[in-house]
Amino acid sequence: MKNGASRKHWTDFYTEYCKDLSNGVVRTDIAAFFEFLRRNRVGLDYLLLETNAQNESITDIKLLGRYAQEHLEPGHYIVHAVKDLVEQCFTLVVNKRPKGKLLKPLGVLDGYGDDCEPLCYREQIDILAWFTKVVGIYEIKLEPMNRRPSRTAKRRAKRARDV
Repeated sequence: MKNGASRKHWTDFYTEYCKDLSNGVVRTDIAAFFEFLRRNRVGLDYLLLETNAQNESITDIKLLGRYAQEHLEPGHYIVHAVKDLVEQCFTLVVNKRPKGKLLKPLGVLDGYGDDCEPLCYREQIDILAWFTKVVGIYEIKLEPMNRRPSRTAKRRAKRARDV
């Protein structure tokens, strides 16, 4: 993925983070990963990542599906779900609605395998029927990182404004 996170980013993060993530990740793990990506200047819209797209109560998988159909644009979303004290994050994939169909196809990236490409693989959305509350839905979008202007370019721009 151009300007996106790569397998090398994940490997470097996993080495630096020093925490076992084989049983899934929680919101703090995801926040740490995105902070790692930000430090490495990976082009993501971090403001959008920090904004919760959820504006109503979602208590089961059917309501999540309905909410995605009605309110979410096609794309990838990180969903933070809980049941009692157990929390988990997964990627919800909302596809474009096929011509002549009423519903958008939904998918979940939740499985993980070192030998898979990409590392996370699709699973059926029904596998997530266990949760009792969605805490947040966060959209993931690529945004090219702009090069910072040089000191000379800043001075030229300032002189042009002052004239």
